[in-house]
Amino acid sequence: MLPVYALGKRKGITTDAAVKLLLNTSINKDRVAKAVPTSVSKNALFVVDLKAPHVQNLKALLADDLGVWKGTGTKTFYYKKGSRQSPIKVPESMREDTGVYRCTRSFYRNIARKSC
Repeated sequence: MLPVYALGKRKGITTDAAVKLLLNTSINKDRVAKAVPTSVSKNALFVVDLKAPHVQNLKALLADDLGVWKGTGTKTFYYKKGSRQSPIKVPESMREDTGVYRCTRSFYRNIARKSC
């Protein structure tokens, strides 16, 4: 129920890479988590099915065993599926168009670690 999509990343993935992954209709479903990841002790990337019965609340994804996190802001981008696998970033003025996805990226800092 809790597969890891990728291990060993030293830093997060770009917004473009995340959107490409999420819009991929041929994603390996065996690598999609159907429960909220807990007790994660190493850098790991999870793709979580928000409609799975064991994921009852989106906010539950923000809870971990790594201490207290402080929100430091968000950035919103708009994407449309491209003719290839890569999504196309579109201007905010096109956000009402059909087939445009809104991606809001939230940033957090662990308050216990000064170097983060």
